[in-house]
Amino acid sequence: MTSYSNYRKRERDNNIKQYISYLNKKNNDINKKFNLYFEKLFKFNINSFKSGNNFNQKLLELLYYSYNKIKKEKKEKNYMLVDFYNEFYFNQKLIYEIFLGQGNNKKLTSTNNKNFFKNHYYLLIYIILDIIKIIKNEYKISRSDSESRTSSRTRSRTYSRSRSRSYSRSSLSSDLRRTLKNKSNWKNNKNYINFIKDLLPILEEQSITGIYTVESDYVKPLLELLYGYIKEFNDENEIKISNTHIVICINKLNKMSNKKHLELKNIL
Repeated sequence: MTSYSNYRKRERDNNIKQYISYLNKKNNDINKKFNLYFEKLFKFNINSFKSGNNFNQKLLELLYYSYNKIKKEKKEKNYMLVDFYNEFYFNQKLIYEIFLGQGNNKKLTSTNNKNFFKNHYYLLIYIILDIIKIIKNEYKISRSDSESRTSSRTRSRTYSRSRSRSYSRSSLSSDLRRTLKNKSNWKNNKNYINFIKDLLPILEEQSITGIYTVESDYVKPLLELLYGYIKEFNDENEIKISNTHIVICINKLNKMSNKKHLELKNIL
């Protein structure tokens, strides 16, 4: 792991720890100090909202890793993302302020919040590009990987104890790599993908919804290829994106084989 990767991991771990500390604050405290908490997490004031500086990446990271940490601590297999969202007021306040409110008591909608479309649209664009990135990093699952792993374990048992220790140390990473290669990149990212699939209906329930026409010269051709391959949204005159569009894409991609993912990778 590079020094930059170590730095990013430390920074992320500190942010998650900070985020979880806010989850445990009382509602009144969150309401009074929310702008301060937001600025500590995202390094800018929510009243001068800007979606740059990897904001969407950081938002999803905080939600994803915090949810998984809380779920692990609770030791409840059936603890869902919607439970995590509803249990902690800070989650609700954060989502509300980013997409609907920004300091107002009255619930706002897309008609009276100038940032609504922009904030939600760019989150959706970030998510769909992340999904496409997972597909574009897909790799072929090779049967020979599994066979070589089995034979290497057999050979290692024939070595002397001292050499076996040395061999096992050097082979741990290669065994891990083979294990990962025996799962597609899509399956390796299954937990994150399911997190996205569960998050978007929560946004929909909170009236964070909309169907947007995609104008980007970079994103639009990619979605044309993706939608065409999964055979969805052909009846739409323009390339569009919404919570539902992404959930349908995920459902379709979840049902596809590694071979189909590789075909899509080559198209994209």
